[in-house]
Amino acid sequence: MRKIHLITFKERDHLKNKAKLEKHIAKHAVKRNLKKPKLNSELKRLPRVFIIEDADDELLEDLENDGDIVAVEENIYDKPLMAQSPSEWSHTLSDILGFHSRGYTGAGVKVGFIDTGAANHEDLVYAGRYNAYTAVHGGTTPAEASKNPHGTMVAGIIGARNNEKGYVGVAPECLLYAVKADDNSSTTTDISVDAQIKGIEWLVDQGVKIINCSFGNTFDSLARKTAMRDAYENDGVLFICGAGNDGRSTGNNQVSYPAAYDFVIAVGCVKKNRVSADYTSRGPEIDVCAPGDGVMTTVPSSANQSGTDYTTPSTVYGSFNGTSCATPHVAGLAALYKQMYPKYTVDQLRNLIETNVEELGKDGHDVVYGKGMVKSPWFTPTNYIGKTTSTSATLNGSSYSGSITNGAIQHVKFIPASSGLYDITTSSSLDLYLQVFDTNYNLMGQDDDGAGSSQPKLSLNLTAGQTYYIAISGFSNTQTGSFTLNTVYQGNYIVEDFEDSSFTIPFNSGWKIAPLVAYKGNYGYTNVGTSQATFKVTVPTGVTNAKLSFWYLQVMNPGDSFKVVINGVEKYSATANADWVYKEFMLGEGTNNVAFSYTGTGHIYVDEVTVSGKGVTVGAWTGGGGIPGESLTNPVILSGSSSQGNLMAGSADYFKYVPTTSGTFTFDTDSSIDLVMDLLNSSGEVITNNDDSDGNSQPRISYFLSAGTTYFLRVYGYNSSITGTFILNVTNSGGGVTPVSITEDFTDTNFNFTIVEVGGWTVGSGKYSAELNTTGSKEFYFTVNVPASATTRTVTVNWKLANVMGTPTGAKFEILVNDVVKHTTNGTTSSYTNTVIALGTGSQTIKIRASLSSGHVLPAVETITVNWS
Repeated sequence: MRKIHLITFKERDHLKNKAKLEKHIAKHAVKRNLKKPKLNSELKRLPRVFIIEDADDELLEDLENDGDIVAVEENIYDKPLMAQSPSEWSHTLSDILGFHSRGYTGAGVKVGFIDTGAANHEDLVYAGRYNAYTAVHGGTTPAEASKNPHGTMVAGIIGARNNEKGYVGVAPECLLYAVKADDNSSTTTDISVDAQIKGIEWLVDQGVKIINCSFGNTFDSLARKTAMRDAYENDGVLFICGAGNDGRSTGNNQVSYPAAYDFVIAVGCVKKNRVSADYTSRGPEIDVCAPGDGVMTTVPSSANQSGTDYTTPSTVYGSFNGTSCATPHVAGLAALYKQMYPKYTVDQLRNLIETNVEELGKDGHDVVYGKGMVKSPWFTPTNYIGKTTSTSATLNGSSYSGSITNGAIQHVKFIPASSGLYDITTSSSLDLYLQVFDTNYNLMGQDDDGAGSSQPKLSLNLTAGQTYYIAISGFSNTQTGSFTLNTVYQGNYIVEDFEDSSFTIPFNSGWKIAPLVAYKGNYGYTNVGTSQATFKVTVPTGVTNAKLSFWYLQVMNPGDSFKVVINGVEKYSATANADWVYKEFMLGEGTNNVAFSYTGTGHIYVDEVTVSGKGVTVGAWTGGGGIPGESLTNPVILSGSSSQGNLMAGSADYFKYVPTTSGTFTFDTDSSIDLVMDLLNSSGEVITNNDDSDGNSQPRISYFLSAGTTYFLRVYGYNSSITGTFILNVTNSGGGVTPVSITEDFTDTNFNFTIVEVGGWTVGSGKYSAELNTTGSKEFYFTVNVPASATTRTVTVNWKLANVMGTPTGAKFEILVNDVVKHTTNGTTSSYTNTVIALGTGSQTIKIRASLSSGHVLPAVETITVNWS
């Protein structure tokens, strides 16, 4: 494949720029025996941009150092902006029929589109087609090839003919010019920027003044921007671009390139009920919106897509979704206006489109709908209470009753009396959709079915005295009826955003504020080598909704790890690189000691650390007992013949051992690092120690221990800079197995096993329990190492699965060993049950899991006992 680069000059002197570039290329071509660099395309209509191929690093460096050149870029690819598919309703919504009935059909107006091909179709007629990709990269694939159907679907929205076949486009008599800019390799191919630029040059040569761009990328190309701006300024070309389909992610600055350019029209997408599609990108660059969710259009034949027949016209139609579909609606509309006013300039044409709109959302301009939804000049929209923010109803108190018609949006103004977390829900027989906006109409959240039964739910942090707009609409335009909107104050909402040195959450750590690495804002929080950051959260008695959440990004080296530990229980562990992951954990009543722990030489970045719940408070905590093994009060339980340690520089790892028989026991380590070991009594006093009696800088201690007595092993480096992993081994004097019986009674959080829980298990009243009131499962697990010579090996679990309310379905309690189900009980139980399960030897991971389809149950474990001998 050719290696393509895009070169952008400062000045618009094509001949001067070409001569200079050819001089650079000639200088380096003589040095190479194989592929020589050469000028791929000179774009006379775009005098500042050139395409070159097979440039080596020396040539690229010379070009970058040339003062007349502003950019040297490797070619990139943009994605088609088609959303996942779920039909001439769109013409009614924007009153396209108002144009057609008056004789405006786009006749004689040239409209171009750059996309993934333009297949022959019974409902399409092309004035010209051009494969810009093969023009740059070589090949013989025709422009008619449309393995990815995206381009042919765009063509149908713009100009499907009024020929009693299929569907009618917005401008059915326009002159369609198609540019293919992908490699036709798959149904999801991307659109190459070099081919886009080549295609713009060709379209300008054809006299096209309206170009549709239903593609985008978060990355920009200065060469592409320069080419488009030159075509706009020099040749009066109006570019109409899809905003993107990133709306389901957070934020209100999501518009992709090239839609983000200030000289193009950026288009968002609305559904049949005039409500923004949840996937449509938001941002200040949005100019207008248009119908684009479930619109029927032309589709290539299966023979075309498979590459066996590019000639026979397709008779296939299909549904099209996304800003890719909304954008050609506006391109077709531009053709209708161009037919009406053929002498209008590009800016006058743009003004016509942007002033003939139906206002939606916030009056004027907003990041969701732009200036509004495009429409004909003759269409008078229907207005009603709640259609926009200026006509919104007001929620006084905690609830509001209203109604919607044909799924249309209803705005309700809400000014909270107290700052904190609010649950916002609806109750209705309708299938509803919920959005919440701040006073500037920035989206704060959106939901469809969070409360179940087709009812949405949002939990948001709101500020007392601030104005918010809650928008209720039907999930589709078939929803007509009444609803009740409810807001419930859930309590404090404490956020540490690390934007200044005055922390709202008082971390105790050696971590530091990290500039420019943040999920939100400008600063995050990062580790300094192997270290931890700690704080505590106090939850009042009776509060069950307290929660800790945060975002994190990891840049790790092999062997690094990041852990979240709450009250000595490892809640989460990660060992791989990650780009801004969201995590949340439920917090139990009383004190919750939280530790973010990083081991290794890489970095973890955290941001937007949030604590929420009624009456919750945060405070400093020094970190004692946070990570198993870091202290005598929170040791690793040595429950078998060996256990793994992970030594941090300048620290020690602690292990607790309780022999079940008296005798001489030997402790030694296996590691590549130089270690020292102390044997301690139950008070933490040193009984004996050793440096390297086991050889290879490994310690070895043999000592008589008494049955039932608690002992501790402390393992640390020979000097304070040593860090790494090791295995601690124990054997008895006879060489046989040491009988072991370990019981966890859950009377406190200093567990005798290293427990990892998933889903919100908490300690209280001598049991370990979780609450299940939605579909799903909650589980916890721990691992023991059973000696190979042990002949009797069991785990005993004393458990109950209690019904809390109603008649639950799908309730199940399971015990698994090494992910193999060993016990299952279907349904709830009224009393505790002892279940005994045989274990194998070696590593045995015991998992307790409760699951539910519907209802409300409380799984609880009172004791767990592991025995072997």
